[in-house]
Parts: sequence; structure tokens; C-alpha cells
Amino acid sequence: MKWIARRTVLATLLALLSLSLAACRDQPTAPTPRPNPVTPIDRTGPIQITFLSANIAPGSTVTGCGGSIEGCTTRLRITFRLDPPEAGPVLYARVYLHASNLLACLWGETASFAVQAGVPTTLEIPMDRAADCRTPTTIATMAAVVEGPVQVASRQTWSLHYEFAP
Repeated sequence: MKWIARRTVLATLLALLSLSLAACRDQPTAPTPRPNPVTPIDRTGPIQITFLSANIAPGSTVTGCGGSIEGCTTRLRITFRLDPPEAGPVLYARVYLHASNLLACLWGETASFAVQAGVPTTLEIPMDRAADCRTPTTIATMAAVVEGPVQVASRQTWSLHYEFAP
């Protein structure tokens, strides 16, 4: 008799649980917003500069730098696409990562090259130079500069976030 009563109670509990799960499943849920880790701020010049990727994702903490961000040079590589409307020589393309105090803590640069009108160019730039930024350091902005004559000279800035730690 006790066995039948326990079985009935268990069956009732399972039915109630099933109904409440079904009710929860039918409720609409708002999608969780995904923050954009790299947000364009401003742009000048004719070439559109687009952030494509980085070998260490923005939003990450980079550890093992020691007491200075210089200990993490060459660990980060950033890839961009240039969309030039006109052809011309580029003296260099340079990327800066600025700390929240606006100091350019890490940067990298390409050699000279040429762009062709309407032909996208992909650049991967290693961040291989550093200022004397102590760790921990919070990076808040990134700027990419294409230097050359007026038909190519361009700049793009973004907000992003990196933490560099000892």
C-alpha cells in the first residue's frame, strides 16, 4: 500500500514538474546582448580601415608581461583591411594601443607598400614596440594610421579593451 501511495505522489510531482517546465519554455526571452569588443570611434582620410581580428581577442587579459608591458611585445598581432578608393604609395601603416591614460603603450608598423584603387589590402601588424607602461595596464583605444600622400593618408580609431598583467 505504501508503495502505491509513494508511486502516486512521485507521478504527481513529475507531472507538475513537466507542466512548469513547459510553461517556462513557452515564455519569450529577450536575447542577451553581445557587447561589441571593438567599436569604431572616428575616421579621417579616404581609405576605409576595418579591424578584422587579433590573435588574442579584444577583451582578453594578457599575462606574463612582467613589470612592464614591454614584456609582452610581439605576443599580439592585429589584422586590418584597407579599402582604398584611389591608388597610391603608403609610407607605412602603424597601429597604436593606448592605455586609459591615453599613453600609446604598444604599437607596430609595416614597411612601405602601395595600394590599388578598389582593391582591398589585408595587413597583419605585430605589436612589437612598447613605451614604458607598467603592468597592470588597461588598454582602452586603438588607432590605425596609413601614412602617405593625400590620396592615401587615413586614420581610424576604435574603443576596445585589453588588460596586460605581470
